[in-house]
Amino acid sequence: MSLLSASGFSTAMFAPAWVYEHFPTSAPVRNGLKDGPSIAQQVDESLWIGVPLPDNLLCDCRKGRPHHTKFYRNHPVTRYAQQYAAGSSRFFETRFTPAFQPFSDQEQAHQVRFRPSLSSQDPVPNLVPGPARDWHELNKGPMTRVLYGELITKPQPALRLLTKLAGCYEASEGHTAACPANLILFNFNMPADDSLAASITIRETEHIHNVTRGIKMTFFNFARREYYDVGHTLLPSLGHEESVVNLPVNEMNATLVALGVFMEGDPDTSVPVAILEITSIIIKPKEAVGIQFGLRLRNLHIKDRAHESGVEKRVAWDWETVPGRHGQTWPIGMPRSRTTGPFSSFTVRIGDEVAGQAYCLEFPLRDEDVKGLGKRITISVVGRLFGGGFADCSSITVPRAELMIAENNMTDE
Repeated sequence: MSLLSASGFSTAMFAPAWVYEHFPTSAPVRNGLKDGPSIAQQVDESLWIGVPLPDNLLCDCRKGRPHHTKFYRNHPVTRYAQQYAAGSSRFFETRFTPAFQPFSDQEQAHQVRFRPSLSSQDPVPNLVPGPARDWHELNKGPMTRVLYGELITKPQPALRLLTKLAGCYEASEGHTAACPANLILFNFNMPADDSLAASITIRETEHIHNVTRGIKMTFFNFARREYYDVGHTLLPSLGHEESVVNLPVNEMNATLVALGVFMEGDPDTSVPVAILEITSIIIKPKEAVGIQFGLRLRNLHIKDRAHESGVEKRVAWDWETVPGRHGQTWPIGMPRSRTTGPFSSFTVRIGDEVAGQAYCLEFPLRDEDVKGLGKRITISVVGRLFGGGFADCSSITVPRAELMIAENNMTDE
């Protein structure tokens, strides 16, 4: 990591693809049905979390001898992975946006494709309670009601919180471990001196009887040298509308060290059931709440960018302070990008469809983005500020032929 940092890289990916290249990827079949994970998946889980390896590890490259993979079980990746505090000491924001953005094919509305954009990846929460290996081995222990999460993309990116019964009846002796169930989402290191504002946007799921849900904040009192929790129960609301929950960050002699969710009660069902969805978590200085900066986008235009396969079309723009609306000073503790200034992202719309999110001052266009549209196409861009809020929208209308690389090269597909 130090070498990557010294070389100017902000992101590194570690993906041991050799596991799926070396070992069978098809699931074993028993009585005509798929029975359990493939050999490749089992080795992959051993490499990451140290679960036991399957007995048969033969592959084509070393016939007659299994791979020497005991090392991975004894030294899994997660054993040495370090989890750091999310965000900075005064700012955190996530809308759970994934690195692969789904978009609709204009000619085939039913088909959804994905636009890879690693820079769009928002901070990801812990999705399971406790270490990964403990979660993997959970079904071997007594019956326990657990709380866990999954990331969804429809109707918009969000974190869905679910509960289920995990374990085996043989180990339970007819009993289920008592609630409450807890899940820490993020770790922080922020002052709890009433200088920060925390807000969580939630979306209701189906109402579940006998269940209480809430947000749990963990603080560390540095005078008494102890951790303690403060719970905020969420009241059920009608319908499935989004609502914003504002949380106080004001504890004497303390720092905010974690934020999570809790559930009390028993849904009285053995199948997984969703209890809540969270669409955003924002913690920022109080001075930044409701602030007006008087910003707008400008100079929206189409440009050519050299690409490995030729020329790529992009829509580009700039931003400025609106004359006569100089707004307020950027608060201390709020992030500011060297590239995008006060903007965290930009939403690009082509016609009536959202084409994706941009994290710099341009956005790549693809032929499939404009196929099936009219001869003249309107492109609009909206800038989202760090911590919420938007700048004035900017739009441009151009001939479709100007956007189509294939048509420009006379090689229309």
